[in-house]
Amino acid sequence: GVMTDRPLSPERGQIMALLVYNELTDFPALNGADFSFAEVRAASLARQLRLNGAALRFSNFDRELLVDAEFNGAHLEHARFRNADINYTRFDAGELPSISGGDPLVIHTQLSGTDFSGALLKHVSFNAARGFGVNFDRGVLHNVTFTNADLAGSTFRNTIFGVVDFTGANLKSVDFDGAIVFDETFLDTVAAQAAPDSFVRDRFELSPAPEAFPAHPRWSDAWLDGLEDKTPYQIRRVKEFE
Repeated sequence: GVMTDRPLSPERGQIMALLVYNELTDFPALNGADFSFAEVRAASLARQLRLNGAALRFSNFDRELLVDAEFNGAHLEHARFRNADINYTRFDAGELPSISGGDPLVIHTQLSGTDFSGALLKHVSFNAARGFGVNFDRGVLHNVTFTNADLAGSTFRNTIFGVVDFTGANLKSVDFDGAIVFDETFLDTVAAQAAPDSFVRDRFELSPAPEAFPAHPRWSDAWLDGLEDKTPYQIRRVKEFE
């Protein structure tokens, strides 16, 4: 008899959609606004949304189209972007000016438990974001950067990777099992880029898998600038997490 698996607020989603429809897209100007648990259902979100620093915990953006949006420094714990189409969007750390005139205060985007499963992410950045157990399973990631991000315990199972950058990222206990890549040196590159002692290279193996890409549920959406014409490889986890 349960209609939803957790409480959501369509009203908060409708308020957000109404603001966007009226071109009020700079949400930080709404000081103190809280859109946690918002159920967002609006085709008009394909605009220049500015959600920097916004409170969006447990919000739901499933299947939405987001283009040129900013979530820098936002609170997105347990938010959902499942099967969303996210383009040219930033989840980077933000900054607040110091009231004492010193260095700006860095505000990290909070992503613990955030669900991007099945999502298509292109030209998206998560630089210096912080999140434990972020879910990217079965998605497509191309031209995505995770520079200095903390992704401990996150999952990329059965994810299609185009070009990604994990420079300085904490990849402790991250799972790439079943991921599809088009570069046989992918795992070595990740090991070289990741934060020291955070990625266990010999936990994974990689082998050619020509049938893996066309069998993926989002293969037809995975335009990877020609990479998809190369031989696909599939990652397999061969050791358990300690």
